[in-house]
Amino acid sequence: IRIGITTDENNNLIKLEDSRYFVIFDDETKKEERYDSPAYKITPKGQARDVGMDELLKYKPEMMVITSDSLCKCTYATSLLAKVRYILIDEKMNAKDIENRINEFKNKALDVLEPELYNR
Repeated sequence: IRIGITTDENNNLIKLEDSRYFVIFDDETKKEERYDSPAYKITPKGQARDVGMDELLKYKPEMMVITSDSLCKCTYATSLLAKVRYILIDEKMNAKDIENRINEFKNKALDVLEPELYNR
């Protein structure tokens, strides 16, 4: 399964609109790919989220790690169309730590989100 993680320059989980990199982790091969996030330098932040989501989905993640403030209505709708499942993590974590605990997180993956996670 390919899992998308949005990170800062230190590989820490960060919300989509502020992401510097996309880490695509394959939990079967244990390999990761890292891509520049186009959201990083875009303002306003609503546009950064949209551009970031479109770019992230090009890498075909089957799941994505999100924070409670990662998505808006548009990015949520876009990700739903791509049939992405969500791993909600609100603690500060490094991508490597997430990868090391991925089975635990995958077991809690969500198919849909509660409205408070994208109504902003």
